[in-house]
Amino acid sequence: MCIGSQTIPPYATRMATTRLLMETELYDLALEVLDGLREEDDQVVDLWYLGGWGLYCKGEKAREEEEKTKGKGKGTVPPKPQNEEEEEEEENWQSLWVESRQWLNVCAKVTPRWTVWRNERWIDGVDTNGSILGVALPSFGVGR
Repeated sequence: MCIGSQTIPPYATRMATTRLLMETELYDLALEVLDGLREEDDQVVDLWYLGGWGLYCKGEKAREEEEKTKGKGKGTVPPKPQNEEEEEEEENWQSLWVESRQWLNVCAKVTPRWTVWRNERWIDGVDTNGSILGVALPSFGVGR
């Protein structure tokens, strides 16, 4: 399939689809679409913001699941991945939040400077100090 062909929807349509996928908590599929969009044009602010937000939400969901399993199975050891593919697929919430921070940092760099100065924040809900909606993201050793 070729970019701009009849079989691939326009960029804006795929971006809108990504928003809908994220609203329905289909983060993996939304992030897959965003990766394709990133290959086409990596200078779109919404792309980086949605990717960062999706990774953050996916991490939050993983953290909640981890807390649930810790509460249910105290003293039990989680099963180890069978092979390298499973190990790669297994993402913990910390790594998702680190990747989220990276996407949001790129978003901050792509955002025009006048928007930063005018709003005193680079995106609605994300402060310049790296917090999302007032909740500080942990740094996990990754610079801002």
